[in-house]
Amino acid sequence: MYRLISVAMRMRVHFIVALLGAAIAFALTGNIVSSILFFVPAFFIDADHALDYVLIYKKVDFQKMLKGGFYKDKIWVLLHSWELPLAVLLFVPINFSLWFALGYGVHLVMDLAEYRFKHPLLTYFLAYRLAIGFETKKMCSSA
Repeated sequence: MYRLISVAMRMRVHFIVALLGAAIAFALTGNIVSSILFFVPAFFIDADHALDYVLIYKKVDFQKMLKGGFYKDKIWVLLHSWELPLAVLLFVPINFSLWFALGYGVHLVMDLAEYRFKHPLLTYFLAYRLAIGFETKKMCSSA
């Protein structure tokens, strides 16, 4: 998986965009809940990378997690999927689901702009990754 920017920079960019989106949500709705619903998925989806690290190495090492580049044969990133915001839109009242799905979508689109996948849109479907066995070589273009 080819990254255009470092993990630390990516986290800063996700944080700034999440903060800006949350501010826009508040400006449009006057509701702090809308802001939180946008911010949380826009920034915290990347927590699944930490889970992947633990699955791969069977330990917790925050320095190595933040350094990135630790993926080998499999990439799970279970929170990075289009199915989750779509399910929220379908099953949660729109006044809650809209801002959550927008924050989620912004995060995924930013990732799509950064990573080089063989099938960019498909790769962010959990069903697709499951169908190919989460295999890195089937997802990622070589750098």
